[in-house]
Amino acid sequence: MLVGCIMAWGLMKTLGARRRIVTTWLYIEVALMFGSGILGLGHHYFWIGTPEYWLGLGGFFSALEPIPLVAMVVHAGYEQAFVERAVGGSTWGAFFDGQTRPWFVQSMQWRMIFGVVMTAGLAILFWDLLTIGRDETRPAKQVPDPESESAAAA
Repeated sequence: MLVGCIMAWGLMKTLGARRRIVTTWLYIEVALMFGSGILGLGHHYFWIGTPEYWLGLGGFFSALEPIPLVAMVVHAGYEQAFVERAVGGSTWGAFFDGQTRPWFVQSMQWRMIFGVVMTAGLAILFWDLLTIGRDETRPAKQVPDPESESAAAA
C-alpha cells in the first residue's frame, strides 16, 4: 500500500496525472489486498508444514497484488498521451512540441536521476559481490559431519 501511495504521488507530481485516476486504482489495490490477503499469504504457509497446494494457491493470489499498480501507471501514461495529442494533434510536430513542455522535461529529469541512482546501487552491489570476504582474517570453523561421527561411534 505504501508503494502504491508513493507511485500515485509521483505520477501526480511528474506526469500531472489526475487524482481521480490514481485514487481509483488505489481503491482497487486496497480491495484486492483485503480480498486476497489470507490467500495471498498462503505461499508462506508451505514452509511451516501445511499441505503443498498452499504454495500454488498463495503464489497466484500474491502475484495479483501488483496488477493495480501497473494498471495505474499505464492509465496515467495513456492520459499523458492524450494531453500530448491535445497540444497539436497526432503529428510529428505535436510529438516534439509535447516534449518541450515543463511537465515532460521534469519527468525526464526524474527518470535520469532514478537511472543514475539505480546504476550506482547496482555498481555497489556488484563490487560487494566481488570483494565479499576478501579481507576476512578469522579462521573458518569446521562443521562436523553427523554421518562420519555416527560411523566413528559405531
